[in-house]
Amino acid sequence: MTETTEITALDRIRVRPGHNPRRFFDDQAMKELVTSIRDNGLIQPILVRPHPDGDGYELVAGERRFRACREAGLESLPVLIRDLTLEEMTAAAVTENNEREDISAAEEARVAQRALSACDGSRAEAARLLGWSSQKLASRLALLNTNESVLQALEQRRVPLGIAELMASVPPESQDATLETIIAEGTTVDEFRAKLGSFTRELVKARFDTQNCVGCRFNSSTQKGLFDTAIDGDRCANHACWHDKTQQHIEAMRAQAAEEVPAVYLDTEKSAQERTILEVDGAQGVGSDQREKCKGCKFYGASISTVSGKAGATTYGVCFNLDCHGKMARAFRKLQAKTQDSAQTEQGAATAPAATVTSDASQAAPAAVTQKTSKVAESPKRVIEAAKSAVTKVAAVEAANRSDVTDAVSLFALIQLARDQHASVAADAAKKLLGITAVADGNEVLRRLLVADEATRSEIRQSLISGLFHREGNGETWSSTNWVAASCDVLAHADVSMTGRFVLDRAFVDTHTKSGAAALSREAGFDTFYDEKEGEGAFAKLEKGKREPLIDALVDSGFDYSQFVPSVVSNVIKTKGRK
Repeated sequence: MTETTEITALDRIRVRPGHNPRRFFDDQAMKELVTSIRDNGLIQPILVRPHPDGDGYELVAGERRFRACREAGLESLPVLIRDLTLEEMTAAAVTENNEREDISAAEEARVAQRALSACDGSRAEAARLLGWSSQKLASRLALLNTNESVLQALEQRRVPLGIAELMASVPPESQDATLETIIAEGTTVDEFRAKLGSFTRELVKARFDTQNCVGCRFNSSTQKGLFDTAIDGDRCANHACWHDKTQQHIEAMRAQAAEEVPAVYLDTEKSAQERTILEVDGAQGVGSDQREKCKGCKFYGASISTVSGKAGATTYGVCFNLDCHGKMARAFRKLQAKTQDSAQTEQGAATAPAATVTSDASQAAPAAVTQKTSKVAESPKRVIEAAKSAVTKVAAVEAANRSDVTDAVSLFALIQLARDQHASVAADAAKKLLGITAVADGNEVLRRLLVADEATRSEIRQSLISGLFHREGNGETWSSTNWVAASCDVLAHADVSMTGRFVLDRAFVDTHTKSGAAALSREAGFDTFYDEKEGEGAFAKLEKGKREPLIDALVDSGFDYSQFVPSVVSNVIKTKGRK
């Protein structure tokens, strides 16, 4: 990670909307900071990164100091420049905000959201990053179900945390008015809890299956059949049960979406400022070719609502990598402009002989935009691991069949075993072939090897070499050895291509979500094959259906993949498994 320090103009620094979890700045504390900066200058540089569009910088951490410098009348200030990705930028902001002593629960809620974003949705990783318990992380994320007015009141210490936590269960359309009443009347936490207990919810508005609610003693229709006085209609008075059923529904929708697309986030986990709909056309369109490639990317996915009345509502076709999306949109706009200019030039050339050309005649119809190049999607982790496994398997076969590679790997293994004192690994692997059932020392293994025939020794040698290359997980065995990189070295040495050796089997395809499998289909040309086999539009229909039939068709329809190598496999070889 590169890092430099310089003095730069304030107007070269931009603030990403929604990036800073902090919304409330104490007036008195800010005045004191402005005075200090005016008298002494800014002592601690703010953290920035180069702006993705190449113009100036984007603020990473230190917005309060940045605002104070601007208010103090400074035209320039010291900055610490780091070349950060969007995820690294988020992590840096999260770390700085979490270390503040005066942080409010509302700001902690936004910090929790940003931490979850930085950790690709892993709550365990986010809790570790923040140094919080899983319970605290969950409770702070739940605060994001309140309106902005509630969070602001909590930040400004106008309501206690207990009020805000209870407000999270109130429908958004009622929160603002309820908050005003609470503040005006000075309602306590206990008083508000009691009032909430008197509220009921219409079952017709439930997002979950209400079949089990029939006959429930908390269902007002059941109460009306028992008592003279009851609430009209079918209403639920059990807030805890309602909440649990809603959460179960949300998780069910999350699980369903995870089968369809690689990236799935609740709206409390990725804010509106951290996601965008992937469009073909328009100001932020990326073009049809790029959108299809994006479907196999780990940042392509779905956003699930947690808002009362809409809980579980799922929006598909969402991009969660705004940096990449911005680059693709800008590239497509440039391509459109170039295509339009070319069309107008051709129109002008065609009409050049005419004595006069009206302005209307010179307005050529927009030409179709064809993307000759587009960005290859960044594959999900499990797909990359499957690609690494495919590479190591091929390398293991080549290593076992070439004496020069076998000798090199065997010597390397002996050196590593001697250094790391893992001789038991080799001994255990050889036991079965040598007929050793009890624990044997190295000398016994050696005696058996000396009297074994060449076929047995060859089988042991190939078994050990294959075992070295093909490892589960990240492709590493001994601490200093990356066997994916070693596999790539062997393939390069042997001048072996994956073409004709890669096997697209069910295990590989099964690592893909439905959108990923569809992207893989198009890359291989399976979509065209399937339409020719089953009729025009057959693949589009298959893509709209469930994931399993698509996987079955990819594997069992008789398509010839013998000369196909997925881009994710090629990328593993290109980067030696380091990306």
